[in-house]
Amino acid sequence: RLALAPNKAEGLNGVVARGVEEFLAQFPSEGTKDLWDVITATFFPVNEAMFGDTFKNCPEAMQLWRQFDSDFSKVTLGMPQSQFPHMEEAREAVVAQFKQAYDQGKHTAPG
Repeated sequence: RLALAPNKAEGLNGVVARGVEEFLAQFPSEGTKDLWDVITATFFPVNEAMFGDTFKNCPEAMQLWRQFDSDFSKVTLGMPQSQFPHMEEAREAVVAQFKQAYDQGKHTAPG
């Protein structure tokens, strides 16, 4: 909750904006880009804003989120999560990353 407190919004926005600008600066000046590349532009900056460099130092983080999210809608519609063991594996890995950030005091936003 500390990382998302209203008085932290400006710091969060600054970190996210910087990260998105850096990400988009790597795109070619013309041509096309896969929409997924644009969508993922916010993944690491948003996590960095809330948890410091924890996820920047975990290159597999995006894959873990995709693995967790791949069948999430099915679970929310009532299918047992036990039918999707890959979700549990990814959840455990992501929770470990969050715990590491918390234990290291990286869970508060700048500002």
